[in-house]
Amino acid sequence: MRSAYINRVAIAMPPHDIHDAFRRFAQSLFDGDMHAGLLFRKMAAKAGIEHRYSCLAPGFQPESNAVDAGGFCPTSALVRQV
Repeated sequence: MRSAYINRVAIAMPPHDIHDAFRRFAQSLFDGDMHAGLLFRKMAAKAGIEHRYSCLAPGFQPESNAVDAGGFCPTSALVRQV
C-alpha cells in the first residue's frame, strides 16, 4: 500500500483589505433605521474582525451602484428590494 505525504502547505491572501469599505457599505443599508444601525455597529465591534480581504478592489462610496471599484458586484444584487 502507498503512503501519501504533504510536501508543502501554502495559503493565498487576496491583495485588498476591504473591511472598512464593507462596514461603511453595511452601515449605509441602515441609514433609515437608527436602532438597526446602532445594533449593527455594536455587533460589528463585538465580532472582533479587524481585516477582511478580497480580490476585488473596494469601492469607497457606499451610495454608488457597485460595492467594488470595478463595478463587478452591483449593490442591487446584494440588497433585497422590499
